[in-house]
Amino acid sequence: MKKRIPRIRVRFQEKVYTSRAGLKLLTRFAKWFGMRKLVETHLVLPKRQRKFTAADLVCSHLAMRCAGVRRISHCGEIGGDALVLELAGVEQFPSSDSLHDLLHLFAPSEEMFDEEGIRRLSSLVGMHEGFVRVFFEKSPGWKRRAQRVLTVDVDSHVQRVYGQQQGAARGYNPRKKGRLSYHPLVATISEIRMPIAGLFRSRDTNGKGEIVEFFNMVLEAIKASGLSPGVIQFRGDAGTVCEELLCACEGAGKVRYAFAVPGNRAFQARLGGLKYKEVCPGVSEFFYGGKGTGWSRSRRVVVVRQSVKQLGDKAQGKLFGDLPNYRYQLIVTNKRCSCQAVWRFYNGRADSENVIKDLVEGVGMDAIPTGKFLANAANFWLVLIAQTLLSAYRALVVKPLSKTIPMVRTLWERFLYWGGQIVRHDGRVYLDLAKGSAEAARFMALWQQMDTLGVA
Repeated sequence: MKKRIPRIRVRFQEKVYTSRAGLKLLTRFAKWFGMRKLVETHLVLPKRQRKFTAADLVCSHLAMRCAGVRRISHCGEIGGDALVLELAGVEQFPSSDSLHDLLHLFAPSEEMFDEEGIRRLSSLVGMHEGFVRVFFEKSPGWKRRAQRVLTVDVDSHVQRVYGQQQGAARGYNPRKKGRLSYHPLVATISEIRMPIAGLFRSRDTNGKGEIVEFFNMVLEAIKASGLSPGVIQFRGDAGTVCEELLCACEGAGKVRYAFAVPGNRAFQARLGGLKYKEVCPGVSEFFYGGKGTGWSRSRRVVVVRQSVKQLGDKAQGKLFGDLPNYRYQLIVTNKRCSCQAVWRFYNGRADSENVIKDLVEGVGMDAIPTGKFLANAANFWLVLIAQTLLSAYRALVVKPLSKTIPMVRTLWERFLYWGGQIVRHDGRVYLDLAKGSAEAARFMALWQQMDTLGVA
């Protein structure tokens, strides 16, 4: 007998539903983490005689991004969700105009580097350091690992703009050449995909002084986070390396680095005569530097050679006209391990691309909200703080169950975007989930994991 397909009819009822039931878990975690307290402690802004305090607006910014909304202009999508209001700690979600007004408080004048604006922006930097410090205070296991060896990946990102935003200029832009852009730097703790420091840069930035300044900012951020690692490992691409940075790393004492270097003619002349260990890919090394080279001293350069014939498009590195059968990758390092170990260590930096992807596709780093430089810098730091909160949640709550630290979009799809109903009964508000569903099982597993952590 042929089964009849049921006809589904539509009804409208006066009931409140949510598509983000997983936010209840994140709200519980954020309260235990002390999100509101950290904001109120570090934020330096003038008092407002208005409906929302500055802390309300900052918490709303963080809640909006944690809920999966990447643009301020789209915040109306979540304004009526009771779980978003609970996470933000407000009775009514602020309008997009109010959230934009908060960013403009960090740019009190038309000057690009207004002193008062920089002082206010520094409070967000301190707030971010506070979030990282609390994470390590509440996770002794991660702190013990970080105290032994801490691996930091440094990466830059091109933020294209489509207007006349203050401070944007033409610079390195591989996808849309000639387009105005910002060029921020982000340093992340590799093992937990958590931002440790950032630098929002304005113009065409190939400045060596800014790279060294950022290196010192990272060291200060590590110290401010309550860490004193025995060894700090730095990794970065060819866009971040320079003589000044290498000298700064070597002068720090306990820093081990591995940076890709451009394959210029001086290096190219040495590649053909090297003996390679064919371990797929072939690896070798030579020493370069000293008088007349641009480097103040001799340094170890590891060469990775990949066969174009065997790997085809999968072969990575630079192709030289005089050496057409191979692609070459050069890595300058002060690590003392084998060439293969250096190559494997540097290859771990590939995950930093996922961090940038998280920041862009997850919490909306590329959404430039205003025309003022300091206001956009404030938005950049709010994005990093939201990412830090999500990184802490993933590392402490999600990883013990999933065995991995998922991307932010995966976190939403598997642990946030669940249907639920908000019910009021006997003066209390309840979140109802479908009994026996896969979502309810995951919800309880995450809830019990927080019980294990001692989350109140």
